[in-house]
Amino acid sequence: MINRFMNRIFILILISAISISITADNKPGMLEKYKVTGDQMNQVYLTSSLSEISGIALTHDGRIFSHHDEASTIYEIDKLTGTIVKWFNVGETVLTDDFEDMVIFGPNFYLVTSKGDLYRFFEQPDRGYSKYKKFSTGLSVKHDVEGLCYDPVTHTLLLACKGSPDKKPDYKYVYAFDLNTKKLLSEPRFKLSLQEIKSSLCIKDFSPSGIAMHLASGTFYII
Repeated sequence: MINRFMNRIFILILISAISISITADNKPGMLEKYKVTGDQMNQVYLTSSLSEISGIALTHDGRIFSHHDEASTIYEIDKLTGTIVKWFNVGETVLTDDFEDMVIFGPNFYLVTSKGDLYRFFEQPDRGYSKYKKFSTGLSVKHDVEGLCYDPVTHTLLLACKGSPDKKPDYKYVYAFDLNTKKLLSEPRFKLSLQEIKSSLCIKDFSPSGIAMHLASGTFYII
């Protein structure tokens, strides 16, 4: 089963630029409104110095930020040209880790690593650095966290896991980190049945690599 909290959840698979979706109740939804193929597609080629970026996030005023895959360098990217507007580091001495995704809400920036460590920091001028605070979620490298998003309804960060400590998992999980208590909630926010996903989409496997929330509808997307 796909466990629902209060919102509909979509599984999005991109195969040769074609999107396929299923919902918790198998009804068409928000995803059907988006055209991901055809003449309206617009590609922006990034500069070669951004070849190792991983997560991507938007500010409230529509600016795009991303981060290095193995270092705590944050880039602001021009959405029309793909060039670097500015960059800054998290930490006076750049941190090294397996950074997977980033989310921005208000003045807060959060980075997550594959083992579930969270880093909170703030935007800085070009070539500056931000002090940071690190939070442990209790997840491990076996969970292989890949996606991160913010849910303003519950004031939590959602962590989508590609892996599982189970040797033969029947489910993939999305966990919630409570920003009030700074603790991971014991029960997963979403429990995704691999059997249901694979049979519905006729695919061999599914490993979440990103999660996002549609603020207008409250719908979550997992890719």
